[in-house]
Amino acid sequence: MNTKIVEVVEKLRTSGEDAGMHCDLSSSSVKNVKTPIPTELYDQLRTMELVYNKDMSCIAAELLEVAFREALECFTEEELDQLETVRKSVEKDEVLRHLEDQRYDAGCT
Repeated sequence: MNTKIVEVVEKLRTSGEDAGMHCDLSSSSVKNVKTPIPTELYDQLRTMELVYNKDMSCIAAELLEVAFREALECFTEEELDQLETVRKSVEKDEVLRHLEDQRYDAGCT
């Protein structure tokens, strides 16, 4: 069984402290997601953090990324097109809001 999840687990097992898992929790290229997980899985994640000396947020992020990418492969082309259309619309709205927030007012109000 050689799946992407297995690759993440193998990297967790074999990487030393210095060669740790890629863990970007604050740059502009990532967004943090707060999500509930069952207590049993949280406890397992916390245990992995202690055993492998890796931040549990980093472990969870790597596993979630793989699972999410695999989930996207399950959608039809039509569904992916719909998701892309909505994503672009949301991004456009965010840009417009940002531009409105940044509009310079030379004291006219």
